[in-house]
Amino acid sequence: AGAAAAARGVLLGHNEDSGITDFGRTSWIVGTPSDGTPAYAAYTYAGQLSSGAFAFNAHGVFFTTNALFPTAATIDTARGVPRDFLHRHILAATSVDDAVARACGTRVGSGFSLNVGAFNGTDAYNVELSPTTCTKQAVTAAYVHANNYQHSPGVASYNDTSAWHRTQRAAQLPTPRDVQGVFTILGDQGDRAWPIYRDHTPPDDGITIITALFDSAARTLTLYPNNPLSSPPFASFTWPDYLTVADPLRPHAREAGDL
Repeated sequence: AGAAAAARGVLLGHNEDSGITDFGRTSWIVGTPSDGTPAYAAYTYAGQLSSGAFAFNAHGVFFTTNALFPTAATIDTARGVPRDFLHRHILAATSVDDAVARACGTRVGSGFSLNVGAFNGTDAYNVELSPTTCTKQAVTAAYVHANNYQHSPGVASYNDTSAWHRTQRAAQLPTPRDVQGVFTILGDQGDRAWPIYRDHTPPDDGITIITALFDSAARTLTLYPNNPLSSPPFASFTWPDYLTVADPLRPHAREAGDL
């Protein structure tokens, strides 16, 4: 994921990478919980809770996630809950600070990275979690995070070749200062073996299935089904209006069905 924090607000761009079997098998979920927790919109994998990818809620909190791979991962819920449950817990946050507190207040059984901001604010954080740690870092300038730990000393993790190459390649690109700068990173394929925008070409078996851009100043989430450097968006949602209309999916029924 690439994030650029500027005086005008927060730009948070995210490439959702997965396996080829997930391509075309995801959903855009708009939820209105009956328990009084906030309504939300979330990109969701089949059979999973919202959202292990990206989402926003009625309080204006938005986030993206990246899987991390600590060697201490466990499926023993006494030592950590599955990350899907924590994603859903964070989705009910009332503020950026509350989202960070929810992330660090529950022990997770595996690892992931959380990028979080809000449509009605300028604060942004990256949070890295493992079964034994939770560290946060304020994002006050351009920042890039892939599927590897960056600010959690002592957390042993499995090496992800693609993540290492994407991180190194991003460091070679211009510092993002606007939307185009974010897309210059997210759409880059300069490292053909291990590109940032992934296309399931060996040796890399991953694929970028969608790109998302949160813009706190414009209060929008915009989705790109193909490389954002060369293709137009196919849907854009505005907060808070999108979650307050009677049928939020109607204006984007075709797009939502095509996810």
